[in-house]
Amino acid sequence: MKKILITIVAAFMASTLPAQPTLVHEFGNTNDGTKPQCSVISDGTFLYGTAMEGGTNNFGIIYKVRPDGTGYSKLYDFDGGVNGSHPYGELLSIGTTLYGMTYDGSTGYGVLYKIKNDGTGMTKLLDFGGVNGQYPVGALFSDGTFLYGMTNSTIFKIKPDGTGYTTIHTFDGTHGTNPHGSLISDGTYLYGMTSSGGNSGSNHLGLIFRIMPDGTGFTVLYEFTGPNGDGPNGSLLLEGGKLYGYTNSGGVDNQGTIFEILPDGTGYVDLYDFHGSVGGGKPENGALVSDGTYLYGTTSGGGAHNIGTIYKIKHDGTSFTDIFDLDVTNGAFALASLFNDGTYLYGTTNSGGINSGGVVFKLGFTSAVSNVNIDQLINIYPDPSNGKFTIENTGHQNTDHRLVIFNAIGQQVYTDEHFNLQTKNIDLSNSPKGIYLLKIEGGSDNYIKKLIVQ
Repeated sequence: MKKILITIVAAFMASTLPAQPTLVHEFGNTNDGTKPQCSVISDGTFLYGTAMEGGTNNFGIIYKVRPDGTGYSKLYDFDGGVNGSHPYGELLSIGTTLYGMTYDGSTGYGVLYKIKNDGTGMTKLLDFGGVNGQYPVGALFSDGTFLYGMTNSTIFKIKPDGTGYTTIHTFDGTHGTNPHGSLISDGTYLYGMTSSGGNSGSNHLGLIFRIMPDGTGFTVLYEFTGPNGDGPNGSLLLEGGKLYGYTNSGGVDNQGTIFEILPDGTGYVDLYDFHGSVGGGKPENGALVSDGTYLYGTTSGGGAHNIGTIYKIKHDGTSFTDIFDLDVTNGAFALASLFNDGTYLYGTTNSGGINSGGVVFKLGFTSAVSNVNIDQLINIYPDPSNGKFTIENTGHQNTDHRLVIFNAIGQQVYTDEHFNLQTKNIDLSNSPKGIYLLKIEGGSDNYIKKLIVQ
């Protein structure tokens, strides 16, 4: 194997972001999409996403664009027929194929589809409706064998070729109803939230659950009651052995909360209560993302103009910062996760921009401390790779470190709690294609490197 020397730069605790975002794309031109309601993903070259409305037929589109805003292209116009309409939730990239779901379709209840990342080969894999569940929500998750997802009443799995569909759980109200986000995994369990239901008193304000991939072991981990949050309608983030998330309402000012909880359902902490006009309120859809130091998110309301904010907060609930108040020109009503490629945070808004059709924006990380070049100490090769790469120590002290790899939406996909900086081979070849962040931390060391799996 030919060794490629990779430069790693330190990621410092005092990271800051510029005062306002840069617009990558503004929706709403003739035949363009409008109202994006999900985040973008990346294959290392292009950003890919969907807009829920607009396009030639006004049923939504799939698009791609380079991170600098060039090369924008519609990959597919939904027509309301066989392949569905109104795409909903982030795309999933596996190899050169994108997987997604629409909220409506030929049966009226939604479609699961796949399409090549050049826009060819659109294929319907499943019509939702009846025993298959209705109205899919959130994004798909892959464990390398099955795709997992949710409808408004079920959890399901299906193979990437469209075979093997199985409903692994049906929500019954007492154990939650109306899931409104995506599933995540810790390698053993799937975790998610419902926006309503539960058995706590008469409120039925939603809950956190876990379940085995085969459908067994469904467990309610926590039920929301109002003061501690109400109506979670997004997805969880797993980091450092804890689950992080937010609710759409509840809390001190009924504007939503940010919380943490252990995967066994204990240790619930209300980290932050949104206030509305100051700092934003009503976070909606999506999930928190992490750079290892801060959690980042968006709100759909509140802020200086009552159309949403971009914020960050430390994992212990301190240092909440309103990074930017959306202002129509730079977008309005953020309804999705941010996407972290190690250099920029990318996001979408459902409205605003020059054509009022929503935008794709980016915020660049900067540092209050000079970067430290340690390329003579650690090599990582090859990069880009097919998911198999090597970390090689060339001179760093052999002390105990923690190695973590995050996907672009901040979920941990690999962890070594006692990494001693000796040569180590890592295999992510069963993980979806895209951008990953490798972090090595220990003592005063804190290094982050962007990796690309092709």
